[in-house]
Amino acid sequence: MNMNESLGLKGFLKIIKKNNDGSTEVLLDDENVITDAAKQAQLVYLYNASATIFAIDSFRVGDEGTFDVEGQNPKSPDGSETGLYAAVALLDSTNINYTTPTVTSVVFSFDVLTSEANGQLISEVGLFKSNDDMFNIKTFVAIPKNSTFSLHFEWTIRYA
Repeated sequence: MNMNESLGLKGFLKIIKKNNDGSTEVLLDDENVITDAAKQAQLVYLYNASATIFAIDSFRVGDEGTFDVEGQNPKSPDGSETGLYAAVALLDSTNINYTTPTVTSVVFSFDVLTSEANGQLISEVGLFKSNDDMFNIKTFVAIPKNSTFSLHFEWTIRYA
């Protein structure tokens, strides 16, 4: 049994392409990898009352989440990652939102705007905590970003 199963902590990422003409397309709807550091931090909170809690406050997108230059073969993170394979852009906490958590889940949402990361093959994304630790990571077939669309990310973190 792996740590994700034993803690029941799961992450699910949906990426929605929003074209300038108003049309939308779901590009990805899949599970992600919660990092080992994030799982360890969750355990620390169970036994150390003085542990500092660092909230998720930013996200990063990258262009090295695939093995090939064309971006067709995503890498398979194993949870030991401490950062993206390569960071293209870092957007600060004012660009990330979250829903009011339910008993078992919270949804983070953020956008890469039409003016951002153009000319990049976006193939990885991660949520980061206020101490700069990466909480989770997802790699995927590269999305060639240009100014004709924005990308909307909806990231659900829940206990199973």
